[in-house]
Amino acid sequence: MDFSTLFSGGSMFAAFVSVFFAGVSWYQAFGSKKAKKKAEEAHQAALEMRDAAVRSAEAAEERARQAEKSLKQMEQIVAEQQKQSDSQAEIASHLWRPVFELTWDSGDTYLLCNVTGESVEVLEVANLDKFFRCEQVQQVFRPGESLHILMKGAHGKPLPANLELRIRGVDEVVPVPIRR
Repeated sequence: MDFSTLFSGGSMFAAFVSVFFAGVSWYQAFGSKKAKKKAEEAHQAALEMRDAAVRSAEAAEERARQAEKSLKQMEQIVAEQQKQSDSQAEIASHLWRPVFELTWDSGDTYLLCNVTGESVEVLEVANLDKFFRCEQVQQVFRPGESLHILMKGAHGKPLPANLELRIRGVDEVVPVPIRR
């Protein structure tokens, strides 16, 4: 064996080794590209998930703002309705309500009834002189209590439209319509 064969065999061996390591390098480079591509895809997916989470958080904040706004509006509506209810109750308390009701019973007899929820003391019949005949009333009427009263009119003195009563604690005379 001469040196030239030895050198050519060594060169050939070096070429094979070189080709082998070039293949290994190519394989690793190809695997690196796949890994890089997978890493980029994972990164892109992570970015998309982050964006979706941000959008979801923004939507939740907007819903919370809307709910807070609706709550404030409902509180205003409730406060307004409470004011209206209070003013209606105040108006109702100042409206005139009848204290007594007078209904025909039979003949010249009428039924005088306390229609309030409180006891009422009648001091007198204020327009007694307007009747031909009428009984004087001086009595405390409990709620719902009634009394039969004889009231007559005559040809020259017909029954007036109202029986007028003086009641303890009331400055004005209280008219009670006479229903015929």
